[in-house]
Amino acid sequence: MHHIRSIVTLAIVFLGLGFLLTAGGSVWTILTPDGTGVNFAAGFMYMGGMVIGIAGIALGVAALVTVARAAKRFGR
Repeated sequence: MHHIRSIVTLAIVFLGLGFLLTAGGSVWTILTPDGTGVNFAAGFMYMGGMVIGIAGIALGVAALVTVARAAKRFGR
């Protein structure tokens, strides 16, 4: 049961971090003044948030599958 809680916690942390990075990167990109060139740091922050968010979704699906298998195994 402990491993189920840890994977759920990890999925929530990854989803939260992905959301914060994506939101921060998009706001930073919007607030970049015109004529200053491309803000690569904001772009990398945005894309990193997307990748981490996708990893969080994958961990969330893995957590759901683990919970379903455990429930089936223990007959609940």
